[in-house]
Amino acid sequence: MRPLKDYCNVIPVGSRSGSMPLEVAATDTLTAFDELSEITQSDISFAQVAWTAADYGDIIPISNSLLADETVNLTDYIGRRFARKAVRTENGKILTALGGATAKTGTDYKAIKTMLNKELDPAIAAEAIIITNQSGFDWLDGLEDGNGHPLLQPMLADPTRKAFSGHEVVVVTDAELTQSGTSYVFYVVNMREYLAFFDRAGVTMAVSTEAGFTKNATMMRVIERFRCAEGGYWRSSETDNYATSRIIRWRSGLKEVNQYGGADSE
Repeated sequence: MRPLKDYCNVIPVGSRSGSMPLEVAATDTLTAFDELSEITQSDISFAQVAWTAADYGDIIPISNSLLADETVNLTDYIGRRFARKAVRTENGKILTALGGATAKTGTDYKAIKTMLNKELDPAIAAEAIIITNQSGFDWLDGLEDGNGHPLLQPMLADPTRKAFSGHEVVVVTDAELTQSGTSYVFYVVNMREYLAFFDRAGVTMAVSTEAGFTKNATMMRVIERFRCAEGGYWRSSETDNYATSRIIRWRSGLKEVNQYGGADSE
């Protein structure tokens, strides 16, 4: 299970809520000047991104008799289960944050290349990834170029992962990223530029032998506090989609592609 959090701009925070300034997207350049002349001054525009961390948790009661009789490390197994539930929770919120969009149209898989080449600024596209579900990956993984070579290639740093035109393809489950019929969904996005993950103390686990005293049980608890918000390293302006994500949806047969640009939010 791939944690999408690893691709976000993770910002550790020490309070439940707050705000932070992010630079508004700018395209200005340095100004030429003559020797001993005044250098032109410029301003930096900042916007505020606010967050309120939500609490997520789970408690599992374990029979003390089972704990005493176990021949395997049951506590370790439950810890891994908690970790998987935390990743599913994070992924769901991140995918929701990527979901709000307005549509464009395109055709076949070449729309992904167009988005990387033209729709995103080159500096942003350089570190963009492609997020899809198992069905979308299976479809893309079966495509070949005119010479019979697969479009997806193993990444040099990790051959177990695949890349499209040099950009990592990140796969989540079909349950996490649902689709309508045979429509495949692809997100083309520089996550660190687009999405901030406000992390309040990470995942914490606790064990209590007293809480389940009347049931002869040990209680295991996990809590995580976080918030996802648009606004990675900086925020785009009202009319500038410089850092926004893009989403593509395929409809088999119709070969219809919808491209989405994420909207700004406070």
